[in-house]
Amino acid sequence: EGEYIMISSKVPSTAPVTWSSSNEDLVTVSSSGYVMAHGTESGTATVTASITVNGVVYSDTCTVNVTGVE
Repeated sequence: EGEYIMISSKVPSTAPVTWSSSNEDLVTVSSSGYVMAHGTESGTATVTASITVNGVVYSDTCTVNVTGVE
């Protein structure tokens, strides 16, 4: 079930990346940045990567489009 891709980031080694998905029913993201599509539905999710450096939060997003499987 599902397929995955990996999203990578370049951050200081001391700053762990926190990954999240705007639609976890459609797409989940592992702590390593692997994005997994679930089910047979089509849709869009926004994947966010965040880090905190010296008390400042930095984040960026990526739109993931999923095409359902029949």
